[in-house]
Amino acid sequence: MTIYTNKHHIPEEIISALENDKYDSQGADFTPTSLIQSPRIRMLNKIHADEIVKDVSDEIFKLLGQAVHSVLERANEKEDDYISGVLKKHDIVTEERLFGSLGGYTISGQADVYNKNDGMIKDYKVTSVWTVVYAIKEGKPEWDEQLNTLAWLHEANYGEKAKGLQIVAILRDWNKRESQRKGGDYPPSPVSVIPIEMWSREKQLDYMRKRIKAHVKAETDHFIGMPLPLCTAVERWAKPTVYALKKENRKSAIKLYPTIAEAEKGKKTIEAVAKGGAKAKYSIETRLGENTRCVGNYCGVAEFCDQFKSMEKKNERR
Repeated sequence: MTIYTNKHHIPEEIISALENDKYDSQGADFTPTSLIQSPRIRMLNKIHADEIVKDVSDEIFKLLGQAVHSVLERANEKEDDYISGVLKKHDIVTEERLFGSLGGYTISGQADVYNKNDGMIKDYKVTSVWTVVYAIKEGKPEWDEQLNTLAWLHEANYGEKAKGLQIVAILRDWNKRESQRKGGDYPPSPVSVIPIEMWSREKQLDYMRKRIKAHVKAETDHFIGMPLPLCTAVERWAKPTVYALKKENRKSAIKLYPTIAEAEKGKKTIEAVAKGGAKAKYSIETRLGENTRCVGNYCGVAEFCDQFKSMEKKNERR
């Protein structure tokens, strides 16, 4: 059981609410979230379950997410009514836990919402503006993976495919003035609906089989005394070292380069054509890469991770 501290004197009732989390996978071997998780992180959480220490302040956004889910339960309580003379049935299913079997393992998951009227599976996220901006631009693979696992569970239980998948993001830091001022990529509303690609059944199965295999191997390796698999660069949210070409008295970089050689070449080129010639001063700043998940307190088990400790020692020798 996680040990909680309360460094910022958060009220007792909030702590009680956090501790009274009703989530229960009901004995399933895997859930959509655990399939996505790094096998190393999942195993370290299991091995050190009674040693993990968190401050309650780090869990507040988790509580906000749970609050949204509780409010959503009202959606399926509304009676049928007539809209424009047509009977409108409020066939909205919330928080229904579904089970499926794959390769001898039980997978369990629950979509926040399944709307029978439009056949849409939806997952609600309380997140930041820039998470959504980045997801729309670059994609967010874990959202695709989670929703497609839920889609597979839906088809396994109902015998039919869902019509579509959506992330409904509630933006905790959305600001109306910022929206009006920035425009462009900044979301126009504090709620963003993001369509998720529906994979073929074959692709869904292939993804789940690979993830089950990776997690089972990690458990087996630990059981026989073998090292845990290493987290990949993607799983560490790794940012590479880059070299920033900067102009004197300017805070932001003119351009970022992946190697020092390319940065030096860029510096020579811009110095040759820059207005003001020798008067313009340019420099190259090294911005060391980092494993954002490990160092940013997003992992939770970094203190028990020999891979993280080894990488930290390498960084100290730089």
